[in-house]
Amino acid sequence: MPPLVVLVRHGESQGNADHTLYRTKPDNLIEVTELGTEQAEAAGRRIRGIVGSRRAHLFVSPFQRTLQTARSIERAFDAGQIVRTSIDPRIREQEFGNLQ
Repeated sequence: MPPLVVLVRHGESQGNADHTLYRTKPDNLIEVTELGTEQAEAAGRRIRGIVGSRRAHLFVSPFQRTLQTARSIERAFDAGQIVRTSIDPRIREQEFGNLQ
């Protein structure tokens, strides 16, 4: 087991800012907003403070907003400190279809 696990939800997304967007854009293509990018960068700095100089692995769902959030978090780390970023569809949101 790793000595530390940090869970992060994506930053503010277009869908968080405008719920009607889900009517016209697939959930997996919803992106983060400018605020969401700022939130992710701040999260990256906080996580880097916790992790220190240790190396890290990122696990991310294949949704656009989570990939963008991961990239923003990565910017807080030194080159080579993120060993690997793994995209794993098993950690995405559960989808029950359009129930409206």
